[in-house]
This record gives sequence, C-alpha cells and structure tokens, in this order.
Amino acid sequence: MVSGAFLIALGLFFGIYAYVDLNIGSAFRMGPGFFPVVLSGLLILIGIIVVLQSLNAEHPLMTPIAWRGLFFILLSPIVFGLTIRALGFVPAVVLVCGISAFASHRMGVLKAAIITVCMTLFCIGVFYYALGLPVRLFGGWLN
Repeated sequence: MVSGAFLIALGLFFGIYAYVDLNIGSAFRMGPGFFPVVLSGLLILIGIIVVLQSLNAEHPLMTPIAWRGLFFILLSPIVFGLTIRALGFVPAVVLVCGISAFASHRMGVLKAAIITVCMTLFCIGVFYYALGLPVRLFGGWLN
C-alpha cells in the first residue's frame, strides 16, 4: 500500500510540474511537456492498481528485504554504464545479464546462459538494428 501511495505521489508531483512549467501541446503536435504528463498519468494508474491489489492481499504488510537481489539489480546498470564504451554493447549486455542472474537463488548456470544469449540477441536486434543506436558492438579493448 505504501508503494502504491508513493507511486501516486511521485506521478502527481512530476505531472503537475510538467503541466505547469512545460508546454503540453496536443497529440498531433506534442510539446515538451506532453510525454512527461502521459508518463505521470501511467505512473498514477500503476500506483492505483498497486493500492487496490494490496487491499485484497493476504500477506504481511512488511516482508524482509532481499538484499542480495537488490544489490545485484542495482549493480547491473552501473556496470553497463562503466563498460559500454570500453568493451562495447555486446559484452556490456552479457555482463549485465550475468550479474543480474546472481540476484536469484533459483537461477542455475544453464538457465542464466540461455537468458544471457537470448537477451543479448534481442538487445542487438532492437537497439542496434531496429533503432539504429550509434553504439559499437565491440569496444576498443576487444579490437
């Protein structure tokens, strides 16, 4: 319930800020505030869904924090940011997938390897080929 209330408050804060300070425009001629307002509305909607689901849940209000998962999931984007220029896109994605696999006790080596290969191919297809992101697939350290 607290998480849902936090999402609603965050959505309201950024939505009001974008609405007041930025030009919204219209759906056909979007201003710089249009996208933040839409995202704020989605965040508020997600917050409402979380609050409603928490009212129906039959579990304790507070559960222990999964420190292992939290550590490895937060470490992943940091490693990606630090390695993408030096190693390139492909090794950075492989490292992120490998690090993220340690977040779960139930993840096996074979399952992690399959997920890493699939995610790497998916990211190359989407970000490099479909969106044309100007990144090197393999960086200077590997050439």
